[in-house]
Amino acid sequence: MAIVGFAFTHLHAERTKKLSPKDQIKSELKITNVDFEELPVGKAEETVKFEFDFNIIYGAQTGQTLLKGYVLNVDTPPVTKQIIDNWKNKKKIEPDLMGKVLNMILFKSNIMALNLGQDVNLPPHFKLPRVTVKKGE
Repeated sequence: MAIVGFAFTHLHAERTKKLSPKDQIKSELKITNVDFEELPVGKAEETVKFEFDFNIIYGAQTGQTLLKGYVLNVDTPPVTKQIIDNWKNKKKIEPDLMGKVLNMILFKSNIMALNLGQDVNLPPHFKLPRVTVKKGE
């Protein structure tokens, strides 16, 4: 039905040494748990809590940004039960819902990771847009 909440529960960023040009930046996003969450939303709806880890590793022990949190999704009781049963039995989530959840996590986490990385002097973990000026214009 709808995503109704998002929060970070853990924020960590550190730089242990200078990043060399050979170092690669890798990121990983994992859904770590899916379960019911009690919220006062009404008798016709229930809430599912998707917990996640978003980890960015800078080179070989150069630095790291780790973000943990959750996304809350509201739906009808039969749908929420099916979501949780699928997760517990198969570790799978329906693709449309998974897309919405992951997009929300990536949107919020990339911004937070960019800010945290800047605070500890880590480079951006993705390519930022740049303006180029053509000569003669």
